[in-house]
Amino acid sequence: MVKNLLEKEIKEETVTEDHNTKQKDYLVEELRDRVQSQQDQIVKLTRLLDQSQQLQLMAENKIKQLENKTSDEQAENDSSEVGTQSNNVDTPRDNTERGFWSRLFNSKSR
Repeated sequence: MVKNLLEKEIKEETVTEDHNTKQKDYLVEELRDRVQSQQDQIVKLTRLLDQSQQLQLMAENKIKQLENKTSDEQAENDSSEVGTQSNNVDTPRDNTERGFWSRLFNSKSR
């Protein structure tokens, strides 16, 4: 009788240990799957972040190009306006009008 009880208890422990081992194996496998899934998500998100940064950089470069183009066109327009105005200013109204430097250095020629 004691022998039967001991055998029964040993079998129950073995079954319990097998069950625990199977549960642990299942949990370990489940955790591995989750970790792999999260690693895949990290890789995808990193790739998307990289693409987003590249697109942002391209957009900033295009904005800078447009700003430079606009400022160059504005400078051209300003210089052409100044050029037409300076032509009017540079022409002497009178033959006797001379600039400061020419009056200073050529004061005897008058």
